Amino acid sequence: MWARWPLTSLPPVQGLTAAAPRACIDPLGGFPVALTVVHPAAPVNRRGGRWRRELAMIQQVLAAVDGPQVVAGDFNATRDHGPMALL
Repeated sequence: MWARWPLTSLPPVQGLTAAAPRACIDPLGGFPVALTVVHPAAPVNRRGGRWRRELAMIQQVLAAVDGPQVVAGDFNATRDHGPMALL
């Protein structure tokens, strides 16, 4: 994770197959923004259940954030995957 302004580390999303680092950026003259990088398990080879659980874990952490946030990464999904409509 790179940013023009200093990052303050936040607790990562726990329990995911791949790391989900998080940080807060406080741009000069702006509002603090929480940043989360995600890469849940791919919903292939009968791992659809794991993928849905990981999306739920991510969503739970994001719901607890008060204020603006950016979530970026590889969700291993398209808009055709039903659970993506919930995020």
